[in-house]
Amino acid sequence: MKRALGVSLVALSLFCGSKARGDDLPGGVTGTVYVQDDSTDMWVPLQDAVVVVAASAEDSLAVAGEGSVMVDDTGLHPRIQVVKPEGTLKVVSRSSSVHRLHGISDSGQRVFSLALTMPGLEILKRLTGPGLVRLTCDEGHLSQQSAYVLVTPHAGWAVTDSKGRYLIPGVPPSPRAVRAVHPEIGSMVDSVVVTPARAAECDFYLIRLDRPLTRPDSARE
Repeated sequence: MKRALGVSLVALSLFCGSKARGDDLPGGVTGTVYVQDDSTDMWVPLQDAVVVVAASAEDSLAVAGEGSVMVDDTGLHPRIQVVKPEGTLKVVSRSSSVHRLHGISDSGQRVFSLALTMPGLEILKRLTGPGLVRLTCDEGHLSQQSAYVLVTPHAGWAVTDSKGRYLIPGVPPSPRAVRAVHPEIGSMVDSVVVTPARAAECDFYLIRLDRPLTRPDSARE
């Protein structure tokens, strides 16, 4: 479900600077991502989904941006992030063990393979994209863990918290496509109209591919 909210975002105003006024202020997108529980069929908040506002032709894409993943003895961090095409992923080793980190595209092709031989090692890799890259190690207990990098043009992104909520500030006003992605569940695309200094509400109801979609009544309003 999505609905335009007539609520001024004080946080967005602070984010954009006190000199911005009226139509000069960007807007934002906020909402909740849900998933259907396997045992109860109820919709429950989904943590660690990434929500991305699509870029438009007017957006500046000159700066590709940089992502960063840290490999330590507990795993790969963060769980998911977004990098623009031709952006750089900084891989940082903080592990006391030797690991080989692989980047695998959503088509199953290997994007890169890096030997992390010592703590403190930092390696930069350019990601051409677009697509979802899964990061995984092939040694020890870390071989059971994965992290993800979504490579796509965007005008902002956020990861949902423990309540499934997200907030993406600083979005230029205009109609926008918004996409929610969870690597292990699926994705969904919706659209909103972003207006100055206001948050457009956009909720998502993700469902696993082997289940039928049954939205709650509140999602159809």
